[in-house]
Amino acid sequence: MLENWLQPLDPEQIFEGASQSDFPGYSYIEAYEDDFPNLENTHIAIIGLDETADTIRRHFYKLSYHFKGLACADLGNIRKSSSDFLAQVLIELSDGGILPVILGKEHMASAQFVAQKGLRKLHNICIVNERIPYEPDSEDRFFFLNELLERFDDALFNIGMLGYQRHFTPPYILDWLENAKYPRLRLGELEGNLKEAEPIIRDADLFFLHLNAIRGSDAPGVKQQTPNGLFAEDACRLARYAGISDKTVSFSIAGLYKENDLGKRTAQLAGQILWYFLDGFHSRKSDFPVSLGHMTEYLVDIPGYEKPFTFWKSEKSGRWWMQIPAKTGEEMERHRLIPCSYEDYQKAGRGEIPERLLEAIERFKTDW
Repeated sequence: MLENWLQPLDPEQIFEGASQSDFPGYSYIEAYEDDFPNLENTHIAIIGLDETADTIRRHFYKLSYHFKGLACADLGNIRKSSSDFLAQVLIELSDGGILPVILGKEHMASAQFVAQKGLRKLHNICIVNERIPYEPDSEDRFFFLNELLERFDDALFNIGMLGYQRHFTPPYILDWLENAKYPRLRLGELEGNLKEAEPIIRDADLFFLHLNAIRGSDAPGVKQQTPNGLFAEDACRLARYAGISDKTVSFSIAGLYKENDLGKRTAQLAGQILWYFLDGFHSRKSDFPVSLGHMTEYLVDIPGYEKPFTFWKSEKSGRWWMQIPAKTGEEMERHRLIPCSYEDYQKAGRGEIPERLLEAIERFKTDW
């Protein structure tokens, strides 16, 4: 039973002596207080990894709940802060078709990966972070890609990196990203062009947002704040992209150190990031192309290529996909349609092959 793995919420700790009327969002959530909630029709479950989760909850529940029909439960915090312990909870939730939202100081990515690994063989992930969390010789929990690549390399199909800063990234890590042809947008490429991140996020099964990706003036409550980073509103927009994607099955916010949080700005922002993820989820269009019945096909000829390129546009949302010309098995088939932007389609129409498509073809190791 899930309640054996979780500690119930203490409303007094969340409200801090204030009236519950000051927390309008709380009344819309099935909260685990005395009795464990019935999760039969639940869409999203919030789980805390440590005491910082309560700080985020405090500000999240002060926000209005605009999501009619979206059933969200708050299951409190896990009793033991370990990946194996958390994985047992996430497996039960995933088996029930419930999307977990995980709040804590650092990501427990391997637990999230284990929980989803039984559902399919290959996974895509997206990471928003000022640093690429990969350092082969480090045992620091921050570098969670170390464990994922060591334990699940055969199941990790694609890694999207957003918001990283080159001055924090060793050249050999940049070479690794380039050679692997993983989709990536550094901070400078995101500024003023955030919509280019949407296709990368839309292709991910698991989404990890670290608050250090946000500039220190907007999010001071991280382990080591820095002057450059995303604006607060950009982080909320990225979270909404993750929520609205039909492919996202796990969402994690990490990086809050409340002892460093001047004016509680970071906790407030984390609560708003969570709100915008729910806003996206509530606005899902169910247009992930399991079938092409609601899609319009566009064929584009590009000089130098014998076959035309195929693009698909969703009639439900107006979003675009590119088709990869690869012979694929059943598991690879779900990755064959690569999310793209309208600009990618326009570029192809001008006779230019989009870089996003070139890198995808290399990942599939296919000839055109």
